[in-house]
Amino acid sequence: MASRRRERKAAGETSQPLDVDIDPDAVRAAQKVAIAGFHMMIWPYVLSLVGGSAVSECDSCGRDHKDFGLLAIPIVGPFLPFGTGAQMSDTAKGVLIADGALQSLGAALFLGSLAFSPKLQKKAPGPRAAGLTLQFAPVASPSAAGFGVTGSF
Repeated sequence: MASRRRERKAAGETSQPLDVDIDPDAVRAAQKVAIAGFHMMIWPYVLSLVGGSAVSECDSCGRDHKDFGLLAIPIVGPFLPFGTGAQMSDTAKGVLIADGALQSLGAALFLGSLAFSPKLQKKAPGPRAAGLTLQFAPVASPSAAGFGVTGSF
């Protein structure tokens, strides 16, 4: 981004300052929540995707594990084997519930941070009323020095 700025400066382009206020702390907080939500969603999904594809291809035990291929569906995938009547241990049920809960919570955090991220707001007008302008400036002369206020209306 800095190189693009240098290229624009070299080409003689000037940018006008935006007439908006941005709260940098709120932006950083929203970014942190989005990153945390993304990681909370993606890593359990990757584990269920890998585990589900491995288990669904298993033929060594003689049981049908094709229902575990549904784990490839993000967020709702860990809950779907419960509806298909797949036989699994209590530990496997607990792992799937935890996996689905983490994916759901991560997706909610990620999407919520995007939906409720800080918006740009118009800058509040300065000390200017309708038609009144004020200028503050230092004043220096051979006989006096100080701070002056000039205005027009």
